[in-house]
Amino acid sequence: MGRFGRAAAWRNMATFGSLDETRQGQIQTYFVVLLVPVDTDDPMTVVAQKIAHHVAGRWVAAQDRPMRVRHRGKFLAHEATVAESDLAPLDVLEVVYA
Repeated sequence: MGRFGRAAAWRNMATFGSLDETRQGQIQTYFVVLLVPVDTDDPMTVVAQKIAHHVAGRWVAAQDRPMRVRHRGKFLAHEATVAESDLAPLDVLEVVYA
């Protein structure tokens, strides 16, 4: 931390804000893993809504756009159900606005 650095140059850089901005810029994203119950017959549109219910408008700004479900870097089809997608019980799903 430059603000409490031993050398005067470090303290001056922190005073001018350069080091503080760099340090804060290292935090790229904030995420929380949620355990959300879904049914095996739920399509991915419903899964996205169930997950977004806990996040949209609280941690992430709600948007008027469709949501997509991503699993291991690949988007799942909207109409695919949980059973058809070969998801394990504790797999991590990401929901993003399309």
